Amino acid sequence: MPWEGTNGTTDVERQLEAPMPWIGMYVAGASLVCTLAMAADAFHGFWSKKYWFPSKYFALNATSLTLLAVAMKLPVDLTTRMYAVTDRLAKVSSLVFLSTAMANFLTSLGSMGDKDVLMNVTALGILVITVTANVCIQVIQVHLSQWKAALLKKF
Repeated sequence: MPWEGTNGTTDVERQLEAPMPWIGMYVAGASLVCTLAMAADAFHGFWSKKYWFPSKYFALNATSLTLLAVAMKLPVDLTTRMYAVTDRLAKVSSLVFLSTAMANFLTSLGSMGDKDVLMNVTALGILVITVTANVCIQVIQVHLSQWKAALLKKF
């Protein structure tokens, strides 16, 4: 085939996979910014002896939700293959990161008005539902493919 590469991958696949390290750096940068903001809130809370971690740097707003959505690219992406243990670990750790961010967002709800709470919680809910649905789809898909492979080995 004219499009076939040396190891069975097409040239188009190689071209599409070329920017993946940059996308990974972008996701890692967004995760780092979120983590530093959460750590700054924790440090600020301990320093000012407010142990409920006041949301000064990582409050529930459009900016932090956008950063969190970028950081959630790994569990949302259905096109990535999950063959290696490290791939699955990256997806699970992204879900743990989402849970931690949601716990840090809870304290910022007390300082918002009713309309702001409704809009921000709705946006966060859409993100959580999207991430959960995509992870469930991919887990089911992986299990079905493993089940089919086991059946084919028997026959």
